[in-house]
Amino acid sequence: SNGVANLDLFMQAYTGDPTTVDRVSRESIRLEQPLLTMLISPQPDLLRELGEHPIFRQRGLLARIDFTMPESLVGGRDPDAPPVPPELRQAWCAALTRLLKIPMPPVGEAHTLSLSREAQAVFRPFQQTSENNLNPGEYYEDIVDWGGRVPGKAIRIAGQLHMLECAEAQTGDSWVWTDEISGPTMARAIEIASYYAEHALVVLDFMKNKGTGGDLEKVWQSIQRRGFSGFTLSDLHQSVRRQFEPPELLKVLRSLVDMNYLREVHRERTGKAGRPCSPLFETNPGKRTFNPNNTSQAAIPGNKLDSLYETEEVGFENEPTIEAAESPVTTPHVMPSGPDADCRICAVVTSGICSRHAAEAGMSFEDLP
Repeated sequence: SNGVANLDLFMQAYTGDPTTVDRVSRESIRLEQPLLTMLISPQPDLLRELGEHPIFRQRGLLARIDFTMPESLVGGRDPDAPPVPPELRQAWCAALTRLLKIPMPPVGEAHTLSLSREAQAVFRPFQQTSENNLNPGEYYEDIVDWGGRVPGKAIRIAGQLHMLECAEAQTGDSWVWTDEISGPTMARAIEIASYYAEHALVVLDFMKNKGTGGDLEKVWQSIQRRGFSGFTLSDLHQSVRRQFEPPELLKVLRSLVDMNYLREVHRERTGKAGRPCSPLFETNPGKRTFNPNNTSQAAIPGNKLDSLYETEEVGFENEPTIEAAESPVTTPHVMPSGPDADCRICAVVTSGICSRHAAEAGMSFEDLP
């Protein structure tokens, strides 16, 4: 109302606390036990818009949402993908039907779920680690509001898994509340909560920076698809000219340099006349996929499952040969014999060897001058 978002219902429905919904022309509605489930699949532009309205985060609404940003299947979808197996659909429907038959507790009362000793032994270390990760410089430093709820999210997920497990195995009404949550169930809940935490880091950073991380990711993926180990600004611009003008692309590339994904090669002009040489870059062989939340290490700890932002550190000694796409800059390097006379990057860098050949020779990317 009056241009201010009314978030009270969303906030109270998260915990089932009583709330009153006031309406202008009709009577107010009193909800004693509000329950709300939201499943939203927004486009990136909507996430950018949410980032422009800090009230959603200040009031704690975003901290109550479990985010997931998996890799897009666009461009690789199977038109003949098999449907959901009938037996799986039937089992799911049967489990939900059993859950819906469980009597609700009287108004003002609640059933209680308990953790077994084994589940407590699994949960306590996770709870302490989550708390430690809220400190400055730690894992949840930039999402303290969301990270502070991670243990509670794990407990909620454990309760949901417990009820589904009981619904699959039993037929009575009281077994859900009398059986304790087991250790394996708690462990699975922690894995799921950790998955959501890793995605929350990406989504909330995306919203805070209004999507600027998307440009970094888009350019890095273009570099990886073409197998570039070394390239000039002009070379890469031919691939992304519809999305970026050269000055914009150069700014993104230098951001990737700051994040240790690229190394800019400084070279002197050989002649006095003519325009300057196009900026030259080479890739870090240890980087594979883009992770906007970690500028120096290869990956955020944990199991990212299907996260688009998972990264894999590849050791220099085990560096696989990458078949480069056709490029005026470089060709695939096969022999780990040091500098290559045919490599344009080796020919211009101060050290006399490019990062790809340095990796093959057992040298460190970061140690190159």
